[in-house]
Amino acid sequence: MNEVQLEVWSKPPSATEQDRSRNAVTEAIAAVVAHYGASVTPIRQGSYHNRTNVRLDSDVDVEVVYTDSYFYDPSRMSQQALQNFNANFTPTSISFAEFKEGAENALREEFGNWVERKSKCFLVKGTATRNSCDVVPAFRHRRYNNVGQITDVGIEFVADQNQQHIASFPQQHYDNGVWKHENTNKGFKRIVRILKRVRNALVDNGQLVDGAISSFFIECLVYNMQADAFALPTWKARGLEVTSRIYYGMMYPSQYSAYAEVSSLDALFRGNRTPQQAKDFAELAWNHIQNG
Repeated sequence: MNEVQLEVWSKPPSATEQDRSRNAVTEAIAAVVAHYGASVTPIRQGSYHNRTNVRLDSDVDVEVVYTDSYFYDPSRMSQQALQNFNANFTPTSISFAEFKEGAENALREEFGNWVERKSKCFLVKGTATRNSCDVVPAFRHRRYNNVGQITDVGIEFVADQNQQHIASFPQQHYDNGVWKHENTNKGFKRIVRILKRVRNALVDNGQLVDGAISSFFIECLVYNMQADAFALPTWKARGLEVTSRIYYGMMYPSQYSAYAEVSSLDALFRGNRTPQQAKDFAELAWNHIQNG
């Protein structure tokens, strides 16, 4: 690929596209807040909020968090701390299922048939003036240490499929992404955008199955690169260096076991994400940047 194309690919979407994303998030938030009032706090997340989105990137997300309730992770508590916690725990007045149903009703009152219920979220479909938006109802998530002190606060929700609990830390993700961008001479987010556009090109030409690697996965892989990978003189050199480091890093458990999500609070390779997926994508992306 030539440097001019990579320079273009490194940039965020146009102001018009950003406005469409902003409209989607604003309208979705307003609908749920109107129903629950001060008990709900919106938390923007995903590539639009983190400024790593590309044109037609569907990752426009917002969480509507019912802050009067929370889920908790007691896995790090000592037995005594857990006993003390359970002795003082007060159940919330509203279940997560009730809150999710209320959020769905609020969205349908505002958007009608434009709302589609999915396992993890509600999709508010786009129009001429707004992009599609995933609205995720959630409770607070609290992580505790061994003596029962809160160490980290995020969000948690329950998927319809298998009633799976999913926790994440969107504020920490955002803050760490800003720090990384500033400490790579504003290269981090631009390389993420390049690799997302490479991913889309690979899907379009049939070299990569759609959905094989998510935007979140790409962003986390790039986040784990050292700052000197972004210090090379051209976007092509930076793209080749980052994808090369990802590829070779996936060969050694001692390296990839240290990879973390952008929040730095969870390991990257868990659930359905594997080093082999990262290695395969890095090889395809390197070849595309070099020869595409």
